[in-house]
Amino acid sequence: MTKPFLLLTKIEVLRMLRNRYFVIYAIVLPIVYYLIFSLSNEPEHYAYLLIAMLVFSLLSGAVTTFAIGLAYDNSRPWRTSMKALPVSELVVSGAKLMSQLLLNSITVVILIVFVQTIHGLPGSVGQWCMIAVWFIGVSAVFMTLGVAISSFGKQGTVSGIANFTWIFVMFSAGTWVPIEQFPGWVQPIASGSPGAIAIAGAFRLLGGGYPLIGQMGGLIFYTLLFIGVYWVGGYIKRRAAN
Repeated sequence: MTKPFLLLTKIEVLRMLRNRYFVIYAIVLPIVYYLIFSLSNEPEHYAYLLIAMLVFSLLSGAVTTFAIGLAYDNSRPWRTSMKALPVSELVVSGAKLMSQLLLNSITVVILIVFVQTIHGLPGSVGQWCMIAVWFIGVSAVFMTLGVAISSFGKQGTVSGIANFTWIFVMFSAGTWVPIEQFPGWVQPIASGSPGAIAIAGAFRLLGGGYPLIGQMGGLIFYTLLFIGVYWVGGYIKRRAAN
């Protein structure tokens, strides 16, 4: 069971690396945006820019490529053919999730090392290692969002939902405009979004503390919510097929 799992994981990693949309949205664009925004910001804002671009990268990978990729695979005959092989559905799905998690981990390391190399970062190496681990865990939450979106029908439908969700979650996280600059009545709502929780937890670690229980509980809540949405979407799709 382990050998097929590792082989399928390797195949999925190579597939994703050949996907230009993943490379562009998850790696290239965050670096480009960081460089652009860093030109008009003071050095004390570099850490915020990096953390915001980490959210951008992980959300992009989970929503604009992972979710749409799942919908694409589910609509292709080869996915049905896989069921005839002596490999369980759990192994196939697990390989997809593990490959995405590995790529998320690599992306987080690339972005942190890149910014540290060109600008330097406040805090110790240990703190940024903790931040990297935090974001790898956060990426798993974003992946459940991608899985949930993939359950809503055909690739075209999923693509539309994914793009809308990506823009909404990205903006509410404060990646482009800090939440403090939102209207007063919007700030409490935006602060509870998964992206904003991820950013707040990272700054707790950068300040020498640990993410609050409420922040970790919020991410667990969103994980369960997205899993619930996935089951509902799958149920609706099965009912429509019958």
